[in-house]
Amino acid sequence: MDQLYFDGMAISSRLGFPGLFITFTCNPNWPEITRLLSSKNLEPHDRPDIVAKVFNIKFKELMVDLTKKHILGKVMAFMYTIEFQKRGLPHAHILIFLHPQSKYPTPSDIDNIICAEIPDPEIHPALYALVKSHMIHGPCGLSRPDSRCMRNRQCSKYYPKNFIEDTVVNAKGYPLYRRRSHTHVITKNNIKLDNRNVVPYNTRLLLKYQAHINMQWCNQCTSIKYLFKYIHKGYNRIGASVVASKSNTGLQHECVDEIKQYLDCRYVSPSEACWRIFSYKVHGRKPAVERMFFHLIGEKAIYYKDCEQMDHVLESASVTESMFTSWLVANATYAEARSLTYGEFVTKFVYVKRNGMWKPRKRGFTIGRLVWVPPTTGKLFYLRMMLTVAKGPTCYEDIRRVGETQYDTFREASFAMGFLYDDREYICALKEASAWGTSHYLRKLFVVMLLSGAVNRPAHVWKESWILLSDGLLYEQKQIANNPDLTLPDDAIQQLTLIEIEKMLQLNHRTLHDFKPIPYPNDYVIQQLGNRLIYDERQYNIQDMKAEFDNLFKCLTDEQRKIFDQIMDAVNKQQGGVFFLHSYGGTGKTYMWRTLASALRSKHEICLTVATSGIASLLFLGGRTAHSKFKLPVPCLENSICKINFNDPSAGLLREAKLIIWDEAPMAQKYCFETLDRTLKDVMSNYGNSETIFGGKVVIFGGEFR
Repeated sequence: MDQLYFDGMAISSRLGFPGLFITFTCNPNWPEITRLLSSKNLEPHDRPDIVAKVFNIKFKELMVDLTKKHILGKVMAFMYTIEFQKRGLPHAHILIFLHPQSKYPTPSDIDNIICAEIPDPEIHPALYALVKSHMIHGPCGLSRPDSRCMRNRQCSKYYPKNFIEDTVVNAKGYPLYRRRSHTHVITKNNIKLDNRNVVPYNTRLLLKYQAHINMQWCNQCTSIKYLFKYIHKGYNRIGASVVASKSNTGLQHECVDEIKQYLDCRYVSPSEACWRIFSYKVHGRKPAVERMFFHLIGEKAIYYKDCEQMDHVLESASVTESMFTSWLVANATYAEARSLTYGEFVTKFVYVKRNGMWKPRKRGFTIGRLVWVPPTTGKLFYLRMMLTVAKGPTCYEDIRRVGETQYDTFREASFAMGFLYDDREYICALKEASAWGTSHYLRKLFVVMLLSGAVNRPAHVWKESWILLSDGLLYEQKQIANNPDLTLPDDAIQQLTLIEIEKMLQLNHRTLHDFKPIPYPNDYVIQQLGNRLIYDERQYNIQDMKAEFDNLFKCLTDEQRKIFDQIMDAVNKQQGGVFFLHSYGGTGKTYMWRTLASALRSKHEICLTVATSGIASLLFLGGRTAHSKFKLPVPCLENSICKINFNDPSAGLLREAKLIIWDEAPMAQKYCFETLDRTLKDVMSNYGNSETIFGGKVVIFGGEFR
């Protein structure tokens, strides 16, 4: 639905604002429905299949009248969505994009197609009889004041009894339809109803379809949002509970678990269920919108089935060729293509997936839309910016060319095109903060700016503010070297500043490599810090760990010492091993975890301690949840894998780990363990452990199934 909304906005950006907004609601009293049900003594809600079929037929006929017979004017495009009321009746929201010559710019033009008054019984007796019979209870174009007319500001709440306006206007002053004060009155249930209670309708459509057809004149693209409001609103939901029948045991009190009985479900009405079973369309639009995908060099997404061999997957045409790369080839082949941007290309050419190439379009009309990517995607986001204006490129370098200047990155090219600001406000913010903030705070503020993704030229901000960010670092080096006369060149101070920024970024699982062209500290990973995650796991005080181990080890029982020796033997051999420690709560499982962890950490080795729940992880020194430490996806599926790349710092940490302890394992789904198993096998594949369970790592699970 999110993509359908983007498609609708693409149509609006190409053809302009929609002209008419129509809501078409099913009438359960249609003769086609009542004729089938009357003989069986059934109500419409008893046969939702018949209601769905008849509404589908009526809706198709309505779309033919609007789009092919053009009874309201020439239609250039349309889109619709089918929704279902709680009581089960389907209704359609339709947006019509009219040809410029068929627009209704004046109030008199609008009054020709939209009526908001009770008809004259002498001039339109059939229409008046229809309105009178359905004024309150029936689903026609006239209704009592309800949520729908209140939302459109057309009920008595907004119009006093002595209203005199001839034309109702919207909030911006544009005319909608005429609603005069001198009106005919219909009395229903001792209630007098006049024009204030009328929902705007079209006389011709109302007489033909005898259903609630609310017609609005519109001139804003915000109407498209209403068609796809469930993006934010969410589907209809209900709360259900499972109640056991009364037992025959005669017990007065039974244990009732209300939490287990409660179910949070999506509500699907009978009509919607039938509609989807019949495979009727829920959304529709014309013209078609082609979603134009793009990618960076070597970063194309690949989709394949689990049963396929990877060698065959990599050799397939879908990997070597794509819609985007074929576009670059087509620009070199066709002269006409060089005058079109990537988004416009589909209007003149058609992509043939079988051949993986573009060919000139012979018939039809399609609107192209570049798929949206967030600013945090970096290079891909700036590539999309350049694709909106680049015409006829044959390679990636051509996309980065602006005029006669060739730029090194898409970000620089976007800035040259005027798409990006100069980040002056961020430089000013750092200068303002330097008057009262510490240097550590300034570096932290700079990191926050980078992580927000709002800085367009991070290298420029760094160049203009690095002196402020480096304040205090020279003094720290003087203290370390015990030399108050120490001096360092600017390059060395810059390197020290970059090191401090890199440390802060790695705490947020990011690196300066993600924010090029900011320089990266020379040989930083090897000489200064190494893998930050490994560094953190080895920063425990060895003397404290030895003292803790001695205190814990001497209090072990004979059974616990036997378990300890067996596990440490597997750790020392490093040939793999999976253990499960099962015991009652309070019998010493956590004590055993602390003993094992302190034994390894006292030797400057790595032991990873995790738990299924966050509360249990607090019992360990350096404890984390399993999802956080291993980056398990949510939810874990049958073929999931941890979000750890082969060269990630997290992968290096798993390789160096001697022991993995997972407490409260029975509380996790089995797919979590299978996901970790696949990830460890991949991480340890270079060490010949790609087939050994958990990659040859020693893993201990603990918990109590009760």
